Amino acid sequence: MALKRKDFADYLNTAAKDTDASYALLGYGVESLDEEPGAQTDTTCYINDETSSTTVTKYETQFPYTSEIIMEQEAIKSLYLTGRNHETGTDAERDYVRVDMFDPVSGSEGTYQARKFRVANEVSKFSGEGGEKMKVEGVLHAIGDPIQGTFNVTTKTFTATQAATQSDTNKNQSVTN
Repeated sequence: MALKRKDFADYLNTAAKDTDASYALLGYGVESLDEEPGAQTDTTCYINDETSSTTVTKYETQFPYTSEIIMEQEAIKSLYLTGRNHETGTDAERDYVRVDMFDPVSGSEGTYQARKFRVANEVSKFSGEGGEKMKVEGVLHAIGDPIQGTFNVTTKTFTATQAATQSDTNKNQSVTN
């Protein structure tokens, strides 16, 4: 059976810097939140070949989103405030977890396979016609590699299942938020 959008859950860390993680669900009010892995390739045709060879060299993952601005939804509020307050640099960065709700962890109720990304929140637009709901649109740009792990949807806790590299640690700060 084909997976549906509800088979993926999205959580954003809305906690202030240097505090314990506080993940909020990106759900109610969010109209779209897509994943674009953005594979980059290198194609070469050697002088003795007639056919080119292509290799995937890197990824430029991004997550475009559109949401109604609902201030009672902490994740949406966090996305909105990045643009409203013109946050830049690390102030515009968040931890974002994509949970595979179709892939539960055996023997651990409420825990599923997940990936944690450090993302830069690019808010591109606030819109709304007369009498309509206001919306925020933007893109979450991945910083570095995702960290593989699990996420408990009851306790809202991410646990890494791979050893973080120094590069991951620098880019993603604390791995076990």
